[in-house]
Amino acid sequence: MISKGLKKYRLFFLCLMMAPVFSTLTGCARPNDEDMVDMLSKAYQCKWIKVDSYEKTDSLPGIWSYIAQYDFKLRFREGEAGAYKFMKGMYNTVPGETDWQKVLQNPNARAYIRDNCSPPAQKIMEQIAIRSYMQLHDKKMSTVRIPVSVNLSGWAETSSGRGGWNMDMRRDKVKTDFEWTNPIPRKDLTAKIVAKPQKQ
Repeated sequence: MISKGLKKYRLFFLCLMMAPVFSTLTGCARPNDEDMVDMLSKAYQCKWIKVDSYEKTDSLPGIWSYIAQYDFKLRFREGEAGAYKFMKGMYNTVPGETDWQKVLQNPNARAYIRDNCSPPAQKIMEQIAIRSYMQLHDKKMSTVRIPVSVNLSGWAETSSGRGGWNMDMRRDKVKTDFEWTNPIPRKDLTAKIVAKPQKQ
């Protein structure tokens, strides 16, 4: 009787120990919102922008992975001031040029966008630059509004590993609804940046 009781307890504790493993293998384990924001932040790592909000819209637990569908927003870290600083520097990489296609083909502009930004984040910065240059190219416009945040929707397949959750596959799409800065005088953006004299 005692040996049978011990066997039951051993089986019970074994099940408790194996539960996390089985939950992962059967798709029961799933990343929470903080995990998803962390993975998206790593994917869109950039000195200019950050993940500002996240909302899960659908999910599909699988046998080996977990698929989440979501909406999220990328926003300039410094808000409107950051948007102005980015475009001011961007314009000065190719001074006088307002055709966005020519600008984005320029090595200086390409290097400016790549600086401390992951490839996915570079695509977002390009979108921000394009929408700003389209206004700069119109000589009739005396002011320019820069996208200060970008809304995206997407889905990602995630899996659990020793270091936490991994984003194995991701597909994101930029939405058309942007949040814009207040109108900025055209002459402020196109003025040449004057380097500050170095202290002796």
